[in-house]
Amino acid sequence: MIRNSRQFLRTGARSAAIYRQYINSIALSERRVVPAYRSWRQYSTDDSSKKDDDNSIDGQTRHPNAKDRDGRAEETSEIDQKQKSNRRKPKRADEEAKAKEKDTKESKESKEPKSARQQPPGEGGANPSSSQPNKPSNFGFRPASPNNKKQVLTLLLQDRPAIPGYHRACRVTDPELVYALRRIFYENLEDQCIAVFLRRPGMTEKGTEVMRNVDDAYPIGAYCRIGGIFTRYEDNQGGCTITLLPLSRVRIGDLVDPTTPGKEGAVSESLDVTSFDTAAENDIFSLNVPWMQGLRVVDHEPYDVQNQEVQALCAEIIEVMRQLSSMSSTFREQIASFAMISLKPNNESSSDPAALADFAAAMCEGTVEIQDILETLNIKERLEKSLVLLRKELMQVSLQDKFKKNVEVKLQNRYKKVYLEEKMNEIKKELGTDTKEKSTNVFRERMSKLTVPEHVQKAFEEEMTRLESTDPSSIEHSMTRNYVDWLTQMPWGKFSDDKYDILEARRILDRDHYGLKDVKDRILEFIATARLSGTVAGKIICFVGPPGVGKTSIGKSIAESLGKKFARISVGGANDVSEIKGHRRTYVGAIPGRVIQALKQCQTQNPLILIDEVDKIGRMSAHGDPSAALLELLDPEQNSSFVDTFLDLPIDVSKVFFVCTANYGENIPAPLKDRMEMIDVSGYVASERIAIAEQYLVPASKKQAGLDDISVNFSREAVEALVNKYSRENGVRGLKKLIEKVHRKVALQIVQKYDKGFEVDTSNDKEAEQTVIDATPSGTTTEAPESATQANAASADSSEAKGAMAKRMSKVMNEVQSEEATSTTSESSESAEGAEAESAKVEPKRVWKKVEVPEDVSISIDGSNLKDFVGPPVHLEDRMYEDTPAGVVMGLAFTEMGGSPLYVESVLQQPLRPDGKPEFHRTGQLGEVMNESSAIAYSFCRMFMSKHFPRNRFFEKAMIHMHCPEGAIKKDGPSAGVTMTTSLLSLALDFPVDSRACMTGELTLTGKVIRIGGLKEKAMAAKMAGAKTIFFPHDNLADWENLPDFIREGLEPVPVKWYRDIFDRLFAGLDREAAKTLWESQLLEDSDNSHQKTIAAFETGTSPTSSSALR
Repeated sequence: MIRNSRQFLRTGARSAAIYRQYINSIALSERRVVPAYRSWRQYSTDDSSKKDDDNSIDGQTRHPNAKDRDGRAEETSEIDQKQKSNRRKPKRADEEAKAKEKDTKESKESKEPKSARQQPPGEGGANPSSSQPNKPSNFGFRPASPNNKKQVLTLLLQDRPAIPGYHRACRVTDPELVYALRRIFYENLEDQCIAVFLRRPGMTEKGTEVMRNVDDAYPIGAYCRIGGIFTRYEDNQGGCTITLLPLSRVRIGDLVDPTTPGKEGAVSESLDVTSFDTAAENDIFSLNVPWMQGLRVVDHEPYDVQNQEVQALCAEIIEVMRQLSSMSSTFREQIASFAMISLKPNNESSSDPAALADFAAAMCEGTVEIQDILETLNIKERLEKSLVLLRKELMQVSLQDKFKKNVEVKLQNRYKKVYLEEKMNEIKKELGTDTKEKSTNVFRERMSKLTVPEHVQKAFEEEMTRLESTDPSSIEHSMTRNYVDWLTQMPWGKFSDDKYDILEARRILDRDHYGLKDVKDRILEFIATARLSGTVAGKIICFVGPPGVGKTSIGKSIAESLGKKFARISVGGANDVSEIKGHRRTYVGAIPGRVIQALKQCQTQNPLILIDEVDKIGRMSAHGDPSAALLELLDPEQNSSFVDTFLDLPIDVSKVFFVCTANYGENIPAPLKDRMEMIDVSGYVASERIAIAEQYLVPASKKQAGLDDISVNFSREAVEALVNKYSRENGVRGLKKLIEKVHRKVALQIVQKYDKGFEVDTSNDKEAEQTVIDATPSGTTTEAPESATQANAASADSSEAKGAMAKRMSKVMNEVQSEEATSTTSESSESAEGAEAESAKVEPKRVWKKVEVPEDVSISIDGSNLKDFVGPPVHLEDRMYEDTPAGVVMGLAFTEMGGSPLYVESVLQQPLRPDGKPEFHRTGQLGEVMNESSAIAYSFCRMFMSKHFPRNRFFEKAMIHMHCPEGAIKKDGPSAGVTMTTSLLSLALDFPVDSRACMTGELTLTGKVIRIGGLKEKAMAAKMAGAKTIFFPHDNLADWENLPDFIREGLEPVPVKWYRDIFDRLFAGLDREAAKTLWESQLLEDSDNSHQKTIAAFETGTSPTSSSALR
């Protein structure tokens, strides 16, 4: 850009059309500042006196523009002007003498010192173009001052203001305004000058350039000459783009009515070049465009060039420009252009702080900020505002440069890696050690060690042929390589030796688990069957029980007793069939399913795979049904040819021993449940949990807490308290957490009392100090920046100050040229120094001392101090009710966490009234099935009472509310039918039942009690709640007889077929005759009282009321 500009300046003679294209390309580019005096200075005043009569009117010289055949003004150079003058008629001698005399006078005036020509500040004051209108401007022509013009065409800018001395391009879309601008430019009217002002935000409709009101614009604008008018593709529908050459600052005037031109404006007495009397010139003023009168040139306030603050601000601005030039090539071109213009000896703007401030504002982004600088007349304040704006630009460019460098570093690293890989491949090809060939050899070597089926070997050869023929950098090669890698890592033909030792299996099971006698017997039976048949193929078992009872650990113990490899797959929450059967290998990142991954992990084809949480597997979704995918895997008739989607080959998994676990067997899909043998793993009673805590949990927790060498005694009393008052779950997971909490608090007490902290290892201090000394760079020097104050002190007068400014500008140019060469070296040196400084940081090594506890220290945890470790007890009573009132009965529930007592409460909402209506409300988060059970129980009770107690009209008048406590827990199931029925009958007969009796069973409308599930867990919950009698369906009698003795001990079983059996046992002490007439007296009494109160109400004039109380 700079080189092209210099070439244009040297040639001088260029056609006007080429010049206008050049100016347009510069001015229309975004964020590009084009100094005006750089291009127009070639048309200096040296040759202005040699113009002909056509360019001279009343002693004033006009710009050498002529109208060509296309109606466009042609700007000519010195050589073109001389060639035209040679072809014209010779001037008269007297006219030539006058022109030479005038030019000589003007050249002398232009060479006078600037200080001698200074005038007071203000409108039309210090600006040479305004105070001396006959003097040529910096642009090579003599425009008339806007102070003396009748009226001037006004244009409204949208985005940013025009800065005097710097080109500005803008688009015009208004048809009338475009027509006026074309006439002014092509017909050489009004000196081709207009006034431009910046639009105030929100004052004028956005997108229009027509000024409707002076309040729409800022008060200070620019007086500009039109440099060219162009029509581009974007300027359709009559629009155009113009280039403006700002000459000076102007203050806004008044808008003129276009129908009465010049009436309100004062007629200039000076010989203005635009004072035309022709009809065409007056016709331009009648156009319906904004004309303005009363414009006044505004110049800056006088200042001292030698002022230290001004010089310091200029030096700081130049320094910021130097930093910008080092970061951005765009700013580098602009600053170099400005510096080149400033170094010209005859340039008045050389070393001018005002021009420097304007240049800084012109090269920055902003709208209101630049307008503020344009309106600032104090040079010091203008420099300060320009410096602030320039520093913002520097910050933005710094961030952009930082982002650019980060991206370049990443790209360079990537390209470097690719280049080195390609180069390494070429080297390996030359040496005969190609990586591709080596990798294929590795795959073939793997397959040679395996007993591979024929169909697998065939697929392997096909994939290897494809792998060897594809480009290593292609996606297909990586996908094929991944597939072959998985194919060769499968344990084809590898089997482990199974052991069927019954004694060893019993020893391992007893070592890892306490109790569970029935479960261990089932497992030993299973192993004995495998011992006789020689294989466990086709056997799939499923352990069902509450959490924390050891289902997963039982699977590990079985694998150890059989000598099989163990792998665990958790399918809880899996909702994608691809997790079981794998993804198609065409997808990026595809992998096989969980089963294939487990086989690869175990490296045998007959491991024990534990499928955990099979009852929580996802159901049908958009990604398939994972439970249906397990059907093929767990079916002995199909899993001999299981096909994984990724491998797409039949794999024999019939030798795999599958063990599943679940918390709630009812949630397992029926087809999947049909393929498994269910083994119930019930919870532990209190005695079993105490034994497990003493034999397993306490020693393991003590070792984990690091208390092996310390005497910590966990008494049996403390264990019993934890089991009975803190953790009443069916498993031992919560009990384990409590024991670990106790040991953690013991460890904290010991560390706080006996820990002596750490000591610093000083053996490496000398080495670290020597490393820091070696890392310090030698010969480091610092340069103090040149001070602006010293430069001013060395300047004796104004010329010396200007010379210092010029030196700084030349220094900027030199630094701009050398910045690119030194930037890379400085960055590399800084990174090297940073790496050395990081390596020099050596922290002292800390050595922690071992906590030494005296041998006589002993800590005991018993019932007296257990509260200090785990807090107050959680369970204070065995039952919710010691003595149950009428309407409250204890039932039994079975959840995923095991069995638990479930109380049913029924109350009468209000006293019985003769006119009352029956109502039945239920609360307690009851499910749909449980609501149906309550409705069946209510209907059965009404039928039962009408049959056995016909005179008891309780259900005909009662408003009953039934509730199941712990309302935050959802409850559902049919086994609470007999409990709800007993609660309603107890309320209707006003007879409390035995508080130590509990029951479970589903009830029909006829009173039949049918089979339920989870009797074992419910019996354990009854035993834990302190119940003595348990009622259950007669169909579950076989389940009761299969329960262990320690569960049945202390419980009286009462199997029932009909509800009448429960009623006869629980309501044996009921006075049946009294129960028949239980509510008759209350209903009659309420009726008499109601009648008497009604009569009294009519006599006294009040409303009748009635009240009664429950018995």
